[in-house]
Amino acid sequence: MYPNLELFTVVGTVFYVKHFNSWLLCSAWVIFLTCGLALSVIDQRNKRLPDVLTLPLYLILLTILGLDSLLNHHGARFIVAATASLLLPLFYLILNLISRGGMGLGDAKLALSSGLLAGYINAFTVVTATFIAFLLGSIIGISAIVLGKSERKSTLAFGPFIYLGVLIAPWLSPSLEKLVHF
Repeated sequence: MYPNLELFTVVGTVFYVKHFNSWLLCSAWVIFLTCGLALSVIDQRNKRLPDVLTLPLYLILLTILGLDSLLNHHGARFIVAATASLLLPLFYLILNLISRGGMGLGDAKLALSSGLLAGYINAFTVVTATFIAFLLGSIIGISAIVLGKSERKSTLAFGPFIYLGVLIAPWLSPSLEKLVHF
């Protein structure tokens, strides 16, 4: 039904399998890849990110990354990840309150997983993923307005941009970090 999505999942899975040397990290990223893709499609269609997927995804990733941190002595990484998994949803919750519902609570719940996974790499990756999400969302939103596909007050599913930000950030973040630190 969705051959492009299936191809994306296969290519992404192969990419993560080749990139991560830990089977636990690889499985965490592949789970995020597949669940995040499903969440993106649901959010695009229904403008909702269902709790039945966002919350179990977080618990599964928390378990996998917790186990990886114990087995591979990555306690400091896990602390950064756990902190990011609390602060990033708080950021989205504040945006929800400021925008009076413009930013959905489902986005804050997805930020639990995205903050956790990106934070397990480092804090800069969380910032990079968030920046990428807002940059892509802005580009698509402005393009839709300019092309007459939507109006200024139209809603835009933001879950797919959070998802893409997390998928892109691990590879873009090291280059950006070098630029920032000159």
